[in-house]
Amino acid sequence: HLDHVGALPYFTEVCGYSGPIYMT
Repeated sequence: HLDHVGALPYFTEVCGYSGPIYMT
């Protein structure tokens, strides 16, 4: 999903988790 690509920096910033976020 393109949402995951765009949400990567946002997700990592909110959750404070900088790792492989490929959960669909």
